[in-house]
This record gives sequence, structure tokens and C-alpha cells, in this order.
Amino acid sequence: MTKCPHATTTRRDRKAAAVFRIGECNSAAAHAASLLRHPRSLARITPGWRAPSMSVAIGNQEITIHVTRRRISTIMWESIHGGPAPDQPLYLATLTAEFPRWMAPYARHVLDAVAAPAWSNREENTESPDGQIVQHLLLTQEQLHHATGPMREAA
Repeated sequence: MTKCPHATTTRRDRKAAAVFRIGECNSAAAHAASLLRHPRSLARITPGWRAPSMSVAIGNQEITIHVTRRRISTIMWESIHGGPAPDQPLYLATLTAEFPRWMAPYARHVLDAVAAPAWSNREENTESPDGQIVQHLLLTQEQLHHATGPMREAA
């Protein structure tokens, strides 16, 4: 278990994104995974919808993680994964982390811990002045609700 240095715990106002200063990156990953399971993370087409987010604070800097999932068809799953789709509801999840560049290893650790149960995981190499990592995951309903599944394979 990897520890994030100089971390403690607090929460912000409920209307804002949840902000946690968490001593262990795995605890932050568990919270992000719970956001992924929350019904509000399912992408909506309404103009006012925003992806749920949370923040992990280290010192006075934060990693902001946005969590979105979309229901996908078996045809899309097979096209993305290259193999047959499981016989259950299927999701494409997107995790986006925004952070100061020096926090990249911590952001990657939190995202990797959330992505561990996914069938397939692809990371976009998006570079921005402040740093950003985008990961796309293929998840089944069972993996989403029980956080269990096969070892992640590189897609």
C-alpha cells in the first residue's frame, strides 16, 4: 500500500466536489470507485449534468478526479475489446484527473487503483500545462458493483 506524503482528512461543502486529504492513495481510489458506482456518474444528455468529482489534497495542491460512465452495447464492447462480450450490462467508464505536474505519480496511482478490476484499460496521453490523465475502462455490471474481476489487461 503506497502512502501519499503529507496528507490528512477534511471535506468541503456538499455542493462542491468532495475534497479529501487522504493519508493513503488507496482510500482515495476506493472513494473514486464508489463515485463510479453512484447513479449520478451515468452520463446524461441534459445540459446541466456534470460528472461527479472528488479531490485528493496533498499540501495546498489538489488532484481533481472526474468520473463518468456510459452504458454500451455488446457490439461496441466487442469492437473495443476484440473479444466476446459478457452476458450482463456493460459500461465504458472515463476517469479524468487534473493536477499540477509534480503530482502525476500520485494521480496515476489513484487512477490505477480504481481501474484495477476493469477488463480493459486505455490511457490517453494528453499533455497540458497543469497536467491531465484520462483513462477509459471497460466494466461489467458485476465489476462495477463488486469491484472484482479479471486482472487488468493492456488494451
